[in-house]
Amino acid sequence: MSYTPRLTAPDPTDLRYIKTTYGGYNRAKAINTTTGLTMPNCTGYVHGRAMEILGTYVDPGFSIEDAFTYYGYTQDGFERTYEPQLGGIMCFATKESEGGPDPGHVCVVEEIIDADTVRTSDSNYGGAYFETPIRRRSWGWNRWSSGGKLVYQGCIIVYREGPTPPEPWTPTEEEMMALYAAIIRKKKRGEHL
Repeated sequence: MSYTPRLTAPDPTDLRYIKTTYGGYNRAKAINTTTGLTMPNCTGYVHGRAMEILGTYVDPGFSIEDAFTYYGYTQDGFERTYEPQLGGIMCFATKESEGGPDPGHVCVVEEIIDADTVRTSDSNYGGAYFETPIRRRSWGWNRWSSGGKLVYQGCIIVYREGPTPPEPWTPTEEEMMALYAAIIRKKKRGEHL
């Protein structure tokens, strides 16, 4: 299975980006109260994109609260790491020095340019419907060289690079008969199976 980066906005009729209560598969917060579309919003986008990456229409089970809760919400069963991973969900919370509540931010790593630079896909409540900014380690993985008001928490690993697992073995009738005969021979000789 190879990774296909998303560099253009998803189709707004894709059910992975529409809230479950509007007939879609997304559990995140709905933004459009007419259609149930969960964008522009980082959490709604991340739920939909994770379903795309996983090749499913089953919501990934991430937190349904604000973005800053995602990294600590381990009930979803996904591994976490500090290093950004291809297809992973980068999680951000508000810096304490900024004060006041902030929902944080989540985005998807679409390309690892080098050890210190990644391209993400993002959707922002009150901002861009969809964009693909560059993020750098020296910027605290924010999208601005000045850093920003968010602090990087870590990455939720969604995509695993590697070969497609082999299909399970389904024996033919002849193979089953041969296995059965071998078991009978072992039993007659008193051998353990």
